[in-house]
Amino acid sequence: MGDAAPAPLRLIIGEPELRQTRYGGVLRLSYAGYYPPGSEGNATADAMTRHAAETLAAYDPQAVGALLFDLTGLAYAWGDAIAGLPLRLRFTSGPQAGAWPSTPRPNVMVAAGQTAAALRSLFGAHRPSELTGTRVIEDEADAWNDLTARLSLLYGP
Repeated sequence: MGDAAPAPLRLIIGEPELRQTRYGGVLRLSYAGYYPPGSEGNATADAMTRHAAETLAAYDPQAVGALLFDLTGLAYAWGDAIAGLPLRLRFTSGPQAGAWPSTPRPNVMVAAGQTAAALRSLFGAHRPSELTGTRVIEDEADAWNDLTARLSLLYGP
C-alpha cells in the first residue's frame, strides 16, 4: 500500500504591517497554508475574517484607508466564504476629517498561480469587484501602487 497523503498545512497568520501613504494607512495582512475547498473552507475564512477585523480594531480603524491581503503563501482552489474577508472590512469613515461615513475601503488580494486564478473567478478579472472593491494582483509592488492610486482618487489630491 502507498503512503498516506500528508495532512494539509493549517492556516498561518503573518504579522500585520501598517504603512502610511499621503492619503492614509494601508494595512497589510498575510495568510498562508491551506484553504480547504468549498464549504470545508468556511472555518478557515471565518478565522481569517475574525483575525482581520480584530487587527483592524487594534489599530485606529479611521487611519486605515486600504487593505492589502497577502495570500501568496495560501493554497486556495475554490469556495466563496473567502469573500467575507474584504466584505466585512469594506467601509470606513476615512482617514481624513469630514469624509463620508460610508467611504469604501479599497483592498487588494496579492496571490499567484492557481490561487490568483481562483480568486479572480470569484472577484473578477479586470476591475475591482463591485461588491467588495477587491482586486486580485500578482505582484505586491503593483498592489501597493494600485491602493495608493485608489486612495488618491478618494482623498486626493
